[in-house]
Amino acid sequence: MALTNLIINGIQAIDGKGEIKINCEEHANEIMISIQDSGKGIPSDMKEHIFEPLFTTKQQGTGLGLASVASIVRGHNGIISVTSPPTIFTITLPKNPDSEDSV
Repeated sequence: MALTNLIINGIQAIDGKGEIKINCEEHANEIMISIQDSGKGIPSDMKEHIFEPLFTTKQQGTGLGLASVASIVRGHNGIISVTSPPTIFTITLPKNPDSEDSV
């Protein structure tokens, strides 16, 4: 669900005229998944609020999509971050086969 929400946001950001790149990297203790879009980006004054419930920049948005993404990621002991432009959401999840919370 988290990745689906990020991909949908990317599709909306490019408005049918751009690229969405998905990358996955495996490291010793973690897995990093990044989703990048070639849209116009997120204004810097809004970046700190985008994971807050009910915060939206869309006329028809509920403001719950990115908040739920962040909640899901944190529920798996992960971290989500964003840089922009270009807009890149990065999810870092622990890789621990002995844990119930592992990937």
